[in-house]
Amino acid sequence: MKRIILIGLLATALAAAETPQELYQKALVKERSEGKLDEAIQLYRRAAEAAGKDRALAANALVQLAACYEKLGNKESRKTYERVVRDYTDQKEAVAMARARLGHDAKTTETGIVTRQVWTGPKVDISGAVSPDGRLITFTDWSTGDLALHDLTTGQDRRLTNKDTSNESSQYAYGSVFSRDGKQIVYAWTGPATVSRYHPFLELRMTDLNGGKPRVLFSNRDIGWVNLHDWSPDGKWLAVQLDRVDHIAQIGLISTVDGALRVLRSIDWRGVSKMAFSPDGRYLAYDLPASEDSEQRDIHLMALDSSRETPVVVHPANDRVLGWSLDGKHLLFASDRSGSNGMWALPVADGKLQGTPDLIKADINPSPIGLTQAGALYYSVVASGRDVYVASVDFETGKMLSSPTMIVTRYAGFNDYPQWSPDGKLLAYMSRGDPSSNSMLMAVLAIRSMETGQVRELRPNLAYLNNGPLWSPDGAFFVANGADKKGRTGVYRIDAQSGETVPLVISEPRQGNVTAQALSPDGKVIFLVRTDMNTKKDVLLARDVQSGNEREILRRDGIGGVAISRDGRLLAITGFDRSTKSGSVLLVPVEGGDPRELLRLSQSGLEPLGVFVAWSPDNKFLLFRKGPSSARETFRIPVAGGIPARFGAEWTVRPPAINPDGRQVAFAMSKSSGSGPNPASKVEIWALENFLPTLTTKK
Repeated sequence: MKRIILIGLLATALAAAETPQELYQKALVKERSEGKLDEAIQLYRRAAEAAGKDRALAANALVQLAACYEKLGNKESRKTYERVVRDYTDQKEAVAMARARLGHDAKTTETGIVTRQVWTGPKVDISGAVSPDGRLITFTDWSTGDLALHDLTTGQDRRLTNKDTSNESSQYAYGSVFSRDGKQIVYAWTGPATVSRYHPFLELRMTDLNGGKPRVLFSNRDIGWVNLHDWSPDGKWLAVQLDRVDHIAQIGLISTVDGALRVLRSIDWRGVSKMAFSPDGRYLAYDLPASEDSEQRDIHLMALDSSRETPVVVHPANDRVLGWSLDGKHLLFASDRSGSNGMWALPVADGKLQGTPDLIKADINPSPIGLTQAGALYYSVVASGRDVYVASVDFETGKMLSSPTMIVTRYAGFNDYPQWSPDGKLLAYMSRGDPSSNSMLMAVLAIRSMETGQVRELRPNLAYLNNGPLWSPDGAFFVANGADKKGRTGVYRIDAQSGETVPLVISEPRQGNVTAQALSPDGKVIFLVRTDMNTKKDVLLARDVQSGNEREILRRDGIGGVAISRDGRLLAITGFDRSTKSGSVLLVPVEGGDPRELLRLSQSGLEPLGVFVAWSPDNKFLLFRKGPSSARETFRIPVAGGIPARFGAEWTVRPPAINPDGRQVAFAMSKSSGSGPNPASKVEIWALENFLPTLTTKK
């Protein structure tokens, strides 16, 4: 009994030893990373009570406490916000947050502000920029890969480049910026692949708004990707992020005269979401992850004369640069510090803080594409994307027995790549995991119990995941493709309980990407696809998990989907051949031997076969997609050979995950359609107008 009492006293003493700041940080983790709101509420309450003379911490803890109550629909939320407004008048930022949530200042803060949709439809993508006069928006015409202009006044589209599709079929424009006078555009253009088929070499080109032959402004084989951000007010420099092939990320300036590069600093590989020149051209504002393991971002100001660099927004929230007010007196940024996303303005002068941020517009999560000369902020919004659905199916008849049911409600529109556990009782899928971000990257592995509906989340120590997880035969771990937080892409092993992450195969610089496509039924062999950068062909390899030895199975121009039969004897593969301009479905013996062609289709402009293939539960049929990306349909072909027939399931470009019981399928599906790298996502362009007078009244 005494021992129990002593243990209890010790636990109490240890809990009491935690500082208010430690309690606050623990609460943030419980709320934002783990989603345990009840535990977060207790910690925020303790932090506020223990804060003592630290009124800023107490006020912030109460705001977060109220936000948790609000998410739970608890009426204590309003009382807590009112307490902040009443008792912490000296804490302006916390009071602004509380008032925003109460709606108290809705009339005064947002009077006259107009938010309007300016462009929607299948051609809208996230890589565009708005012209200084607000009339034009650049975009990639994904039917050809060309850079194009959309005229917001007439609704007409016009291509600025005219790609030679016979020689540049895989090349495309991505990202662009206007000069401050609106007469020129610099854009990124994919060149010949040197890093991999999936990460081609990229160069910057410049063209006049009225057309004409573009000139190459910047080209460097050590740089795998360039993200364009802003054009300096004097017209001499472009602010860029450089992703080098050796996995080093840098902030730099590129001369618009001769393409000379000036590296400003190396940064976290996850990089900046936005860089913006101050109107006088003396400073560059940008945001970065707060630490290597953090998803939250802080904002920095760099003097371009190299005299100093200053963190100006350091906060537990996720803060992202949007731009500057026209007079340069306010730095505009997005933040979720009030419990939901909003637009804020930070007063600055001579690169230094001049006060606390003011909330300009609540409940908005903009991804900026530019600020016009009239002071309107144009931004993109990912309106919808993929979600995970489950349906019953009869593989013998090829008919759906039930309507698809969406099983995921958290991070709506950002859930993909479902995979059943070996016993069919759990469903794993990838999710975005950052509700305050507009990024399409997914970094969370969610596991749902189909019996209870409970979901637990694994957050592997990776910057992002892609191409879907492969569940080991014993259900103990996943094999997943992704990149770590130093930018190293490759194949990783993720523990299914702890989320502990170990690299299995890393893509070396200039050696091409490597992706895991399938696991043998005993889990001892991973089937990989690696790009041979010398021949530009894809190579299918069998890699022994224990020894790391690799054996080549197949080499061809392009390998799309790979799936292994349930008995582990055959690999089904979709792919294409450049010489014949055709796609095919092949069966390849795992232990070696000649491939057997089940189907061949001519390639009419676009790849006719989808990038997935899946086996029916009895190994008698293969499922695959064919048709252009905007209208692909699912087909079934007998493994023994025959004519493919349409299969009665409206799945998207992802392969269906077939439950081991053979009666259920899980798949990612979108209710909307767009263009570009993420055709299942719908993107909209909006404009926020008349917010600058709000800043004037706050002086």
